[in-house]
Amino acid sequence: MHLTESITIRVKSGLAGLLFSEAKRLASMSQHIEDAESQLEWPQPQNDANLGHAAASVTLAAAALEAAVNEVYLRAVDQSFSAFPKLNRAEVRLLAELWEVVESSRAQTIKKHELALAALNKPEISRGTSVSQDAASLLELRDLLMHFKPEWEDELDRHRKVEGRLRGKFAENQLSARATGRMLWFPGRCLGAGCAIWAVQSASRYHEEFVESLGATSVLPPF
Repeated sequence: MHLTESITIRVKSGLAGLLFSEAKRLASMSQHIEDAESQLEWPQPQNDANLGHAAASVTLAAAALEAAVNEVYLRAVDQSFSAFPKLNRAEVRLLAELWEVVESSRAQTIKKHELALAALNKPEISRGTSVSQDAASLLELRDLLMHFKPEWEDELDRHRKVEGRLRGKFAENQLSARATGRMLWFPGRCLGAGCAIWAVQSASRYHEEFVESLGATSVLPPF
């Protein structure tokens, strides 16, 4: 009698690392444009490209942060115990069970991080810290870009709130400094290399603090 065994190979692809790397690449491209054209008369040849690179970098950085926390949970679901070097198996299984609750409740990105740390009795990332506030601001800016609605300069509402939250956190678009006429802070002065680099840094800092506190390995490549 001959016994035949079959082996099934399963593949699962992560996306957080790619999104993060592309956000970083676009931020670098934005910086290159500003370095090359900041002394030229406005509008500079690559002004629109610079705005586009920055907007895309912000969007991808926020997407990477959200994808990364999902991937951490799903590593637990898959019982990839090596991804949680500071957790015991019971803790990893608890995190896996929590995923069903988090997913069914459609918890927002920051809440997903907070629930994981709270469930395992790990140190929280206080919402009062700059790391947490910058991550929340990044997600808010992403939402503003994804659901953009123009506002008159004398009737600014959401745009003014975002400006109040973000202005001073990063250098303004260098190309906009030579703009003639009137330009609102968002989007023309906001979106640039400074904003893009801040976005990538904010996603990286929050994720790294999360996995360090949780006792997991990082999903994102180094900044």
